[in-house]
Amino acid sequence: MPNRPNPTIETAPAALFFDVDGTIVDSRKAFESDGELSSCAPSPAVCEAFRRLRARGHQAFICTGRTMNIIPPSLLELETAGIICGAGASIYIDGALRFSTHIPAPVLEGAVSRLVDLGVEVVFEGNELSVALMRPGGVYEVIEGIPTAHDLAGIRALAPAMEFEKISLYNRDVEPLLRVDDAFFTRHFTAADLGMGVSELTMHGVDKGSGIRHAVELLGAGSWRTYGFGDSENDLSMLAAVDVPVAMENALPQVKAVASHVTGPVEEDGVVAALEHFGLI
Repeated sequence: MPNRPNPTIETAPAALFFDVDGTIVDSRKAFESDGELSSCAPSPAVCEAFRRLRARGHQAFICTGRTMNIIPPSLLELETAGIICGAGASIYIDGALRFSTHIPAPVLEGAVSRLVDLGVEVVFEGNELSVALMRPGGVYEVIEGIPTAHDLAGIRALAPAMEFEKISLYNRDVEPLLRVDDAFFTRHFTAADLGMGVSELTMHGVDKGSGIRHAVELLGAGSWRTYGFGDSENDLSMLAAVDVPVAMENALPQVKAVASHVTGPVEEDGVVAALEHFGLI
């Protein structure tokens, strides 16, 4: 879709929702080199843009598939109005948890049983703790601080509360799960391609779009003009939920197709260019 002409400068406060990886943080090199995701930080230009948004009275939210326990200090230091994490499963406003939903225990147990049988390795992501389910003898080393389990008992030992918001896995393993004889995963989960060979599974009805709708309700009174910025498949629900959907130049084709504006790539601070284009900073 072609870019719209430069609109009149926004004077009323707006609510803005920013994906992290591939949008405000260039994490591709970390993925490609098996580096540490926590080392990927917003550029000085992006940090300054968020400061200017605050000064103008706009409400900026991080809207990420990451769960809270793998959101590094560099993102918290942006001092956003809130964080939608776990791809819509949890919402923090001014640092306080205001909404949260988890994968139900019976569904989680059923997923672990089938994943072990299939030998598929995944990460169960939660706000307090994430746990990697690996094949026997395997050790998870991609993201520092995430412990390894090899079965349901191991997961329970590490995370007795069993509170997980989503499942991350490699793209190559999505299709085998969708072909499980009893259609367990298709009955309970929605798959989204995050790019860079990684996908996530979230419970049906839980996505960035639902998170944004909850967040706008929590903001309270006011007529908010909403903007969304993203690049991957789990951003489609976010872009559908906002007034102005913005895609990065590095976005997947299906994301660009639904955007009203396509900005520059993440490595060139495309979000900053978009905020300037819309007169938000």
